[in-house]
Amino acid sequence: MLRALTASLPLRSSIAFTLHRMSSSSALSASPTTLEFPSSPSDLSQAQTLLWVGRKPDLQAAHDRETVVSPTIWKRMVEGSTTHQEDLQFTVATLPETVSRHWHPQSPHKLSQKLGSSLTEGTTVARVWGIPDAAAAMTVAAAAARAVPVYSAQTTDKPKQRTLRLECYTAEGQLVHCPGMEAAAKGVRHACRWMDLPPAVLTTTQFRSEVQAWAEKQTHGSYQEIVGPDL
Repeated sequence: MLRALTASLPLRSSIAFTLHRMSSSSALSASPTTLEFPSSPSDLSQAQTLLWVGRKPDLQAAHDRETVVSPTIWKRMVEGSTTHQEDLQFTVATLPETVSRHWHPQSPHKLSQKLGSSLTEGTTVARVWGIPDAAAAMTVAAAAARAVPVYSAQTTDKPKQRTLRLECYTAEGQLVHCPGMEAAAKGVRHACRWMDLPPAVLTTTQFRSEVQAWAEKQTHGSYQEIVGPDL
């Protein structure tokens, strides 16, 4: 893993540095999005947006338990993954029943796309339905972390402050929460930061120092540096 990362840095550096200089109107800045995993259902009166994500049967079962919109509007939403705006912006994102040969029960790639595209300014409560256990909830947490990277190329305009509160529910409507969700998201966001920072900022020397500092904090695993012709 380290070998591949280190070997790719020189070429990536020359390409990314050129793009960075060409985009003078943009600056790499910290993402203002806060990612939270509440251990109890969120108070929707404090949210600006409610997002439901899941496969059609799980979404239908959820709406049967707690009706949010009229049956007519609901049918249109669940068929087309659309938004209904009242006092609270309500969005339904239907996950595909089957995807490519990389099929995963939680569809993490599609999940990341739908979470990232549905975020609005303020607080977004995202409820993912049909999550059977803690292991699946950790997958969802990792997918959410990909949707809200720590660093991203943004314009010099003041970024919007956003909070994503992610909740996972079983098909029966029980909240699924475990400490591993925070750990999984933290690891993914840390790795994405290393990949998103341009080499003009994260130089090979800086990357080496950060990896060393990260490895020293780990209780398991080891760190090995390969340099020069040994690479």
